[in-house]
Amino acid sequence: MAPEDPPGPERVLETRRVYEGRVVNLRVDKVALPDGRSAQREVAEHAPVVVIVPLDKDGNVLLVRQYRLPVRQLLLELPAGCIDPGESVEEAAQRELREETGQRAGRLERLAAFYASPGFCDELMHLFLATELEPSPLAPDSDESLEVVQMPLLEALGLVERGEICDAKTIVGLWAARTRATIGIAKNILRQRLLMEGYYTIEVDEAAIERYFTGVAEHLDLRMYGKPIVFSTGGQGREENQGYDAFAPLIDSGISVYVWVNKRFVSIVLYTCKSFSSERAVAFTRDFFRISEIVTQAF
Repeated sequence: MAPEDPPGPERVLETRRVYEGRVVNLRVDKVALPDGRSAQREVAEHAPVVVIVPLDKDGNVLLVRQYRLPVRQLLLELPAGCIDPGESVEEAAQRELREETGQRAGRLERLAAFYASPGFCDELMHLFLATELEPSPLAPDSDESLEVVQMPLLEALGLVERGEICDAKTIVGLWAARTRATIGIAKNILRQRLLMEGYYTIEVDEAAIERYFTGVAEHLDLRMYGKPIVFSTGGQGREENQGYDAFAPLIDSGISVYVWVNKRFVSIVLYTCKSFSSERAVAFTRDFFRISEIVTQAF
């Protein structure tokens, strides 16, 4: 099989049931591989699950803190739970939301569906955004001990960045909610935003920043008007933050550049009301500042 060929399916030759539990079942499958060899697969069977991102009218997310014995930790998570037999995914989402947070969603919106760990488990997670919340409590499961924690969505995302939220489904859900919140506002207004950051290896001064503005605007067919504005901190503030803050006005919005000269680090935001090629923007920026590893994020 050539390296570029996609892998073929595996054919199950025999199955041995190992364990039947309340939460998971375990089996061992002997399979035939596409090239004729055989292999053994250990599989955990798990019911499908709903995961809910509850957002109140003030932009706060409701999380639950609970002790997870397998990792010996109290974890901060999104409300989630198994879909009961005969339940629809929407019914399960509402039930779990009511049981774990005491709230019911006036609006449920599907965000995604994903496998938790498909290398050994068939658990499929259905992710929902829940808004228009109103009190409607249900008794939680008898073996659950939960604390509801309310915080701004941005604060929860900060906990993810700092490693204080480390539950996979919660990370996926918070990131998906942030994306949906961003694209859900003013859908009739075309705009594109791109963040680019990295450590530069050229000499950067006001003239270099002005050349970057002119070059990237021409490269992306964006129209500048007026002269770019470049500020130097000039010794104000902390030593490690010395550098430049710069802005170039565009007919189609603007470009901001922030330079930390002592760290040789640059952060650039392109915000336009017309479409541009992110790939071309990244390539030009990388080459201009001679950045070996550039980090980007569209938002």
